[in-house]
Order: sequence, then C-alpha cells, then structure tokens
Amino acid sequence: MASTYPTSIFEAPLSYSVPRDTGFPFFPKLPIELRRLIWTTCLQQQRIIKINIAPETGSGGRYTVEAASRYRHSKLLRICHEARTAALGFFSLRIPCANLDTLVPLYFSPEFDVLHINQRPYEGLGWLVDLLPKLTTYDSRGGGVLNLAIDHHVLSTVPGNLKGIKKPARKAFADAVSRLRQLWGMFIEQANTRAMAGGLDWLDAKVHHNRAVPIFPSLQTFTRLPGLDPRPIEMDLGHLATFHHPQLLVNRWRQLEKELDISRKEPLDLRILLASDATYSSDTQAPVVDRTTAQKYLEEEDRRFKEDICPLFDEPVPYWGSIWTRKSGRICEEVFKTPLASGCLRRTRLMDCPITALHHLRGRET
Repeated sequence: MASTYPTSIFEAPLSYSVPRDTGFPFFPKLPIELRRLIWTTCLQQQRIIKINIAPETGSGGRYTVEAASRYRHSKLLRICHEARTAALGFFSLRIPCANLDTLVPLYFSPEFDVLHINQRPYEGLGWLVDLLPKLTTYDSRGGGVLNLAIDHHVLSTVPGNLKGIKKPARKAFADAVSRLRQLWGMFIEQANTRAMAGGLDWLDAKVHHNRAVPIFPSLQTFTRLPGLDPRPIEMDLGHLATFHHPQLLVNRWRQLEKELDISRKEPLDLRILLASDATYSSDTQAPVVDRTTAQKYLEEEDRRFKEDICPLFDEPVPYWGSIWTRKSGRICEEVFKTPLASGCLRRTRLMDCPITALHHLRGRET
C-alpha cells in the first residue's frame, strides 16, 4: 500500500508572526527619495512569467500572444500614484497580450523576471524568430528579454530550422539571442500525482509516490537560496524522470547559437527546472500559494495516489499489445539500487529518461 503522508513537515511552528494591524504611519513623512527606494525594493522579486503562443488558423505564420492564467499584475500598480510611478519605471518591458485589456499590457522586468514562452501546438521556430526581437521594441530601455525559459520541445527541429529565414530577420534574432543571460529548460510534468514506476524494463514494475519531484506552485514569484542546496539529493536526482533528456535541449541550443554565429564574452547561464505542475489537478484542488494550501495539496495528492493510482497497478493491463503485470507497493529499494544505463537516455517512450548529470550542463556535448 502507498506510504503515509508525511505531515511532520508542517508540524513545526512558524518562526515568525505578523500582527494583524501592521502599519507605519510615518511613511508619508519620509523623504521622497527614501520612499521611492522602498517601493523599488518591494518590486525587486524574481518571477517566472508565462505566455502562451497560439498560431492563427490559415494566417501564414501569424500567431497570438496570451498571458497565462496564473499571471497577476503587481499590486504596486494600484496602491497609490507614487507606487504606480515606481512600478511603471521598474517594468520597462510591456508585452501586449490578446487576453488582456489593450490598455493594460503584461508588465515585465527584464533584469529580474524570467519569460517562459510556451507554444501549443509546436510548429517550428518561426514564431520565436519573430517574437524575441519584437519584444526588444516593447522595452523602453531597449534591452529586451534577458532571461528566457522554453519547453524542451521548442528546439526539437534544430539544427536546420533557420535555413528559410531571411537575413534581416536572422540578424535581428541573433542579436536578441546574444543578449540573453539565462536560458531555462522547462520540464514541467502535467500530472495529478507524482507517481513513478521502476525499473528499466517496466515489467512487473512497482509504483511509488515520488515526493522527490518538486512541486511547481501557482505563485509567480520565487526566492533563490544563496549558494548550493546542502541536502544530499544526488540519489533523488538520479532517479527523477522526464520525457526527454535535458542534455538534448542544451546541445540543441548550442547548435542554434553556432548556426547564428554567436560568440559570447560571458557564457550563457543554463538552468533546468523540473517539477510537477500543481495547477494541473482536479477542479476542486486549491492552487498552491502559501503554507496552508501546500498542506492541502499534499493531502489531496496522497489521497489521489492511494485511491486512483495504486488500483491501476493491482491488475494486469494491456501494454503495447501484450499483458503488462504491475504491482503496487511501498517504495522499494531495488528502484533506487537499479543502475540507470546510458542507453535509456536515448529512448523516447514513457518517462524513461532520468536526469543523471545536471552538473554537467556546461560540460562537453554528448
């Protein structure tokens, strides 16, 4: 049977408390320069802002840009005139979106924010070649996007995808790519529960609730911990799985820059984000935005694993034209002891591509 939900992580009391009637009545009496500094400091948070790209039917390459449902405008835009002025100066990039008011664009800070561009269905790189330089023209400072996040499938046709692009568009795209400081490869699994089966042959596999998979919250903001995570997570990372190996995305991006003749003085900061999407769940599941909703999410996830996932692994089921016998049970040692052979990194069937070398992303191409 499935393992018990670990409520102990929420039993420790919070190390701080905030009084209900918190205020600072002397704030208006502070010098204007200090107040502006306070507003700006409040804005300096890192966010992952997602936009969706949808090709228009029969449009000959045209597309629409929409803000993802989780996007929220900064509260400082509507607190007071002084705060709004500071926010408008901070968010230098204004992205028009089809699902937002024409007078209210998506407000974006190139220095702090990460722009996650998602395209469904995938139809080549033409939209990215057009959009990335265009975003530079929407930036009042002229810098454009500095931190870009893309899904693994975006570069699936590289190399050779730039052959039909005209020289002016190719040069504008190369300039926009050369200004990037960070590239995030997004591997966000759309799953209701973090279930995983092992071992490699998928026969007589035992399913377990893999809580090592991070949960992608509904919040836009995030705080990056200083330094490296001190926890011993190498074994967990070695047995997380995605549909595609992250190194393929890294290699294809390097190939893209090679085709664009980009030579960098400073190396591009390559990052991988692997998580289970907390917004992809039942209609009754509350979004994960704080400690309370996180606890409710884990409790609901544990219930779904026991009631919905485990029963599927109790009986033989048809699989690829044969009978696949699967057994539910507690997390078993053989799942972690089974070596993940390099051959499985190149296969494309369900979730058999483990992340085994995140620390080699800047190393040699394979």
